[in-house]
Parts: sequence; C-alpha cells; structure tokens
Amino acid sequence: MSITSVSQATAWAASTDALERCEAIEYFRDHPDGQHLPLLVEALKDDASFVVATALEWAVEERAASVVGALLPDLVASDDRLVASYALWAIGQLGLRSLLPLVTEVAREHGSADAGRRVAAAEAAYCLTGQRHFAESVFRGLTDEDPEVRAFAARSISVIVAGASALRAEALERLDTAAKVEPFPAIRECITDAVEDVRAHGASSD
Repeated sequence: MSITSVSQATAWAASTDALERCEAIEYFRDHPDGQHLPLLVEALKDDASFVVATALEWAVEERAASVVGALLPDLVASDDRLVASYALWAIGQLGLRSLLPLVTEVAREHGSADAGRRVAAAEAAYCLTGQRHFAESVFRGLTDEDPEVRAFAARSISVIVAGASALRAEALERLDTAAKVEPFPAIRECITDAVEDVRAHGASSD
C-alpha cells in the first residue's frame, strides 16, 4: 500500500517499521511544502541508514540548510558509509561553505580505509569550491580496488559535471575507460548510467 495523503505520511513517519518510515519520508521528499520539517529533523536521527539517506534527499529538495546544517557534522562522522556519504553529498548540494573545513579534512584522509567517504567528500568539496584537484580525487575513485567505490565515483562524476561543463569531455573519457575494464556487470552498469547522465547534461546545456 502506498501513501496517498499527508495525514497517512505523518502517521507512517512514526511507525515502528523502518520501511514505512522510509516511504513516509519519500512522500515528503516528493511533495515538499516546508511545513513538515520537524519530521525531517527526526528522520535524520533514525536508526535505519536508508531512512536517514532519504531524509537527506528531502533536505536537499527543500533547500533546508538552516534546518539540517547543525546535524550534518555528526552524520559525516557516522560509521555507516551510506549515512556519511549522503551527508557529504547534502553539504555540497546545499552549498554549506561553513562546513568546507570538515569536508576537505575528510577528502584528505589518505590513511582512512574508507575510500568511498573520501570520494563523497571530494565531490562535496568540488561543488563548494570548483577547485580542480577535488574533481581529480573523484575521478581517481573509478580505479579504486573496491567496486562499490568505483560505482559511487561514477555517480559522483555525474553530480560534479552537472554544474561544470568544462569537465564533461574528461569525465566522458574517464568513464568510458573505466567501463571497458570494469569486471563486474552491475558496476559497469553504474558507470554507463553515469556516461548517459553526463551526455544528457551536455545536451541540455548546449
């Protein structure tokens, strides 16, 4: 059963079932009106990482930087890669330059085992600054030994190219090369999807 009303979504947001809570947050994400932001704040504290990730999408859709900004550093520090990566993405999308020192610190954590978090931070840092070396850090994610990081890097490339047409040609070259050597079909599909996204950005801006 899908949600059909605000009252139903509000009730499901308090459900003990994480899937129902997620569907409620998806409803508010897809029907933003600025009136239910307290539910957004609560969703960012949810125990289920996919609920938090969806809530961060809602925050970006609502442009709710003033509401969620103070919560984002703790989410970036989460041990959950999904939560941390989405929090970093949200920082970049919301233009929270006050959090740039945090983002750049994560992007430069060369000793960290979590390359996916570094790629997400580099994406956010590029969105905030436009500095070329952060884009290069995202591109390098395509050659990481972790297939999930390669998939994430491909998605990150489509994000940074959306706001930077100057990167389009290089992004397509890097993605095409990565797709040719990618051994896992599911990851290759992520990369080819990113190629299509980058091409679509080019078509819409031409």
